[in-house]
Amino acid sequence: MTINGLVQALEFRGLGKPLHVTSDHLELRAEQIPGSVTMDLSNLRLDNVVGPVKFGARTRDVDANDVTNSLELKIDRGDIQVSASKLPLAKMDMHSGNGDITLALPGKADFDLDGRVGAGEVENEFGSPLETRKEGRATTVKGRVGNGPQLTAVTDRGTLSIKKK
Repeated sequence: MTINGLVQALEFRGLGKPLHVTSDHLELRAEQIPGSVTMDLSNLRLDNVVGPVKFGARTRDVDANDVTNSLELKIDRGDIQVSASKLPLAKMDMHSGNGDITLALPGKADFDLDGRVGAGEVENEFGSPLETRKEGRATTVKGRVGNGPQLTAVTDRGTLSIKKK
């Protein structure tokens, strides 16, 4: 299903085919939606969506739960919250120009994390093997837990939180 043009709000549940939404200010792609996708002018919520999922927008808060295959999020302003309860994790690439990024991952998850904050803080509940380094205003957190997918999380201004579920 393809939707072009101005989108103020949408909601999909149980969609078994690809979804593609585009306008001047956003793009959303998903392979299937066994769960749900809801979006309004300020928020996007993804629950149990099959990827690859790609979302880009100027301003939007994103809440993604149990996205499989891969997840790519790029927003200029807004917070990103990603929660996974299913293993193995999906490959994730998350960028916010100005906003917090929170990753809530199962304690037994395998992943390779590359996290960067231009100006802000890093909170790490996984401890080592994730290594946090502060250089001036910037902070990085990197490391491998087991043999899992690449997780990239970058915010120019905000807090990056890696939480253990």
